Amino acid sequence: MGALSLSDGTPTGGVYGFAAIAMEIVRKLDPTKVVVAWDSKTSANRRRELYPEYKAGRVKPGEDFYTQIPLLIELVSDLGWAFVEIDNYEADDIIGTLSKQADETLDERGNCEYETYIISSDLDMLQIVDDNTRMWRILKGFSNIEEIDVSEIESKYGIKKSQFLDLKSLKGDSSDNIPGVPGIGEKTAAKLLNDYGDLDNIYNNIEQISGSTKTKLEAGKDSAYLSKKLAKIMFNAPVKLEDLPDFAFDPNRTVSALKKLSSNSLIRRVQKPENNAFEGRARQREALEATEARDDGPEGAFRRSIVTDAERSLEKKILEFRGILDEAVTEMAPHKVANYLYELAQCFSRFYEACPVIGSSQEKERVKLVKVYLKIMTHGLYILGIKVPESM
Repeated sequence: MGALSLSDGTPTGGVYGFAAIAMEIVRKLDPTKVVVAWDSKTSANRRRELYPEYKAGRVKPGEDFYTQIPLLIELVSDLGWAFVEIDNYEADDIIGTLSKQADETLDERGNCEYETYIISSDLDMLQIVDDNTRMWRILKGFSNIEEIDVSEIESKYGIKKSQFLDLKSLKGDSSDNIPGVPGIGEKTAAKLLNDYGDLDNIYNNIEQISGSTKTKLEAGKDSAYLSKKLAKIMFNAPVKLEDLPDFAFDPNRTVSALKKLSSNSLIRRVQKPENNAFEGRARQREALEATEARDDGPEGAFRRSIVTDAERSLEKKILEFRGILDEAVTEMAPHKVANYLYELAQCFSRFYEACPVIGSSQEKERVKLVKVYLKIMTHGLYILGIKVPESM
């Protein structure tokens, strides 16, 4: 198959690949905000002032890459996402700043309003991961994504998450040409951090370290602290989360944006209900309300037979939760599934208390509702790893 391009020959392969992956991720996460952070031409200037060789050796993208940037920016805007590019701040710094602001945005109960997901292949982002922030690391297309939280970082590297920056300071990072301490690899760096806690304490106790490790540390002290400055995410980029637009899926707007790319395959994905590239919870609720408003056909007759608010509430919660499970099965965080199961159980409790005596004209329909409820509950419990006995 030839390279993707517009009718005038403008290449679109890169934009198509980005759109295909990003749209699928957004569909699965159903976020309230979507932000695409981008490196400007001056993004690395601050770090290059410290170390001119910072990111030296990186292969410059081909001309096709730069040709597609205007198309990418236009697509992001058309989809209702935010595109953020700031001079003297790298995309990592923008993401770090916004993630910190999200952590600090609390509701009236003092709980964090946001659960942040960082989509990247850059391990620098692990500095940002915390109890409210996870990373989806793209390894090879959307078919191979690694979800990383605090426990995963600590298990993988054998250190506390708070020590990750010092780990990079010691072992360096070849992808960004951060030198670290020459001769100190990841295992040695992890052991030093487990023994002494942080970079400062390693050097405060240098006399307790012996052999070649001590020699390397002494020779590479300046390099270690320089590396820490280079690797450290800046959380002070001039951008405000509250100023960025909220995201709401608009199918017509999405199709119009994709038409500009002549991307018929992505358009079909958006328009196909069972494989909707953007069908999130808000979209599901809209569809549910539209369905509830219909009076014709079997669905309308069924709804007219449900006469109590408790029954309507339970049915709506069942339909909403079934859609969420179908769309998100393994991708949904377990605690979210548990929350929905709890809400669903509360709806059923109200329904049970309000349900008329058995033998009423709506008995069969109510039995159907209870069976669906049990099926959905069983599905949710299965996701949580709880097997329900077949006898139930």
